[in-house]
Amino acid sequence: MPCAQTRTFTTSSDNQQIVMIRVCQGEGEQFPLNTSLGQLELSGLRAARRGELAIEVTFELDADGILNVRARDVETQRQTQARMKLVGL
Repeated sequence: MPCAQTRTFTTSSDNQQIVMIRVCQGEGEQFPLNTSLGQLELSGLRAARRGELAIEVTFELDADGILNVRARDVETQRQTQARMKLVGL
């Protein structure tokens, strides 16, 4: 059952220096239709135009149902991470 997935996102507004990553479990197309597992914040981003900064978010699920989420600023390598327990496992 262990698996990992990485996706790259960009900032959504000019001069954005913080990104908040909300993590949920479920199959709903909208966030409120799912179960919130938690959130993490990546701060200290360089002030830049919208879409210029790349943020890699990696989700790693281990055999015990623990979801490790890591967000990393590709340019500076600054990162933050959190561990979350999946619901119902």
